[in-house]
Amino acid sequence: MPNSFLSMDISSYGYVVPNGAAQGYTDILRLAYQAVATTRRLALYESQALLFSETSFPSSPEMLDQIHPSRLGYRQMLDQIMEIIGLRQQPQCSGQ
Repeated sequence: MPNSFLSMDISSYGYVVPNGAAQGYTDILRLAYQAVATTRRLALYESQALLFSETSFPSSPEMLDQIHPSRLGYRQMLDQIMEIIGLRQQPQCSGQ
């Protein structure tokens, strides 16, 4: 599942035009992913519901720009996927 688009162009790249359409584009993309997953009987990682929100916010620490996750966003997705599939990061040994 893709992340939600931001409703403000924080980097001036012009990815979402007009900015007010971000929620509509987010909804369309979410519905498309759900339709493909349903018709193909695929598991779907619900990143919008679990991390990014299904609502298009003006800004978010999980987002680098209007459409791409930041390092934090990708890290949180990785942590969630690892938990879903049963892999958790082990603490680093200090070598003692």
